[in-house]
Amino acid sequence: TVTQALEYIQKMRTDQGGANLWGALSWVYRQPVHRSCPRQLIIIIDGTCSSVGRVLELVRRNACN
Repeated sequence: TVTQALEYIQKMRTDQGGANLWGALSWVYRQPVHRSCPRQLIIIIDGTCSSVGRVLELVRRNACN
């Protein structure tokens, strides 16, 4: 639910001053996919990503989900 997502986001910590996108995306991809609700992600961060390569690999592996 949206409430659960907001609670999770509030608990997240940044890693070395960069956005912890891997942790957030990993959580999103573990959620069930509903055929009637396509999964679309919009990511807005205020800094740099701490693990770009790792994040890109995760996104590539889940591009069809």
